[in-house]
Amino acid sequence: RDLYDSSRLDVIWVPAEPQPRACVRLAFLGLLCLETAMPYGGQIALQLGDDGTWELNGTADKLNVDKALWNVLTQCAPAPELQPAHVQFALMPAVANEDGRKVNAKSDETSVQIRF
Repeated sequence: RDLYDSSRLDVIWVPAEPQPRACVRLAFLGLLCLETAMPYGGQIALQLGDDGTWELNGTADKLNVDKALWNVLTQCAPAPELQPAHVQFALMPAVANEDGRKVNAKSDETSVQIRF
């Protein structure tokens, strides 16, 4: 609430119980990735599945998904000339790997999803 209260993004955090630090860190890295794809605003919902899998769903009328950045996120591919504003795309797969998780992402014209 404090981070996105006056933002163009509406963030819905569904998990009500305390979560492990590693998962929350991944969730916030995922939020930063979705923020990059949603420069004109939209809605992001974070949900926790029964199997412990996190799902971040972003929807917007207009997205800006940079395929090169999202390849870094999902394939742990080295990023040529990664800008400081995009460091979350390199950090998220590394942190997920430390926690024994894999990052998956997909997008279409109006939605983008990250699962870990």
